[in-house]
Amino acid sequence: MKKKDKFIIPFDSLKDGLHEYDFHANTEFFSNFDYTLIDNADIKANFSFEKKPGMFRLTLILDGVVNSICDRCLDDLQIVIEGEQEFIVKITEEVMDEYDHIITLSPNEQELDLTHVVYESIHLLMPIKIAHEEIEDCNPDVIAQLDEVNSSEEEEEEQDPRWDALKNIK
Repeated sequence: MKKKDKFIIPFDSLKDGLHEYDFHANTEFFSNFDYTLIDNADIKANFSFEKKPGMFRLTLILDGVVNSICDRCLDDLQIVIEGEQEFIVKITEEVMDEYDHIITLSPNEQELDLTHVVYESIHLLMPIKIAHEEIEDCNPDVIAQLDEVNSSEEEEEEQDPRWDALKNIK
């Protein structure tokens, strides 16, 4: 990653209590990652950061859109990203990798880098299959070609007579 200074909370200088931070994840943000699935987006990331002695509570609210390509017809598609996640930030020497919603910091750290938290949270809110909700919204030319290819493949498949003999066994 090239630039990481936008998504940093300097918690060491903060007083105890609730603090609000607004960040923006856009095309420039995603261009800093190698091999990302997202290259064009406009997402607002709002953090509520509650500082307590020895630990912090972090709430992330994401709201925006990701521009992508439909898996079915390859036309452009906008995916709405909305979600909320909560994290606990603990200051400890112990590494707790097995917990998804616990972030650990060593006692000598003075700031919290939220770059990967935002990046991973956006990807987790993306659907597995990126496609128009209705097939009628897809490119009709591409859908017609897919239907033609699928119907010709079904016609070409011939049944092996040995399988027909196995169907009679009960």
